[in-house]
Amino acid sequence: MSGKIPKEVKQAGTAEIEAIRSIIFGDQEKYFTQKILELDEQLKKLQKELTKKFEGLTLRLEKETHELSEQLSSLKEQVEGREQSLEQNVKDVNSHLENWVKELEDKKIDRDLLAQQLNDLAKILHSKS
Repeated sequence: MSGKIPKEVKQAGTAEIEAIRSIIFGDQEKYFTQKILELDEQLKKLQKELTKKFEGLTLRLEKETHELSEQLSSLKEQVEGREQSLEQNVKDVNSHLENWVKELEDKKIDRDLLAQQLNDLAKILHSKS
């Protein structure tokens, strides 16, 4: 004997061990196999639900992002419009102030001119008297 167990004996021994295992653990093995299959099925359902919810949230996020982007663009346009309006108002006020200052300067010059003419007239009258 060479110390090796023939293949047929190994297979017969393995089959016997499996039969004994089936007798001892058969019901428990079936129970746990069924539980594992049920848990696996629940896990697949949960994965599908999570995927569906994630896709829904992604779509919602994209929609919200798009809406916020549109609102931002609208606000930007409003601000630019108000900025132009304010610039025009400042130009108008500045123009009015410049006109007012010019009118005041013209009136002052007229007063100075009148004063000078009155002074000249007074000199003429004084020299003739």
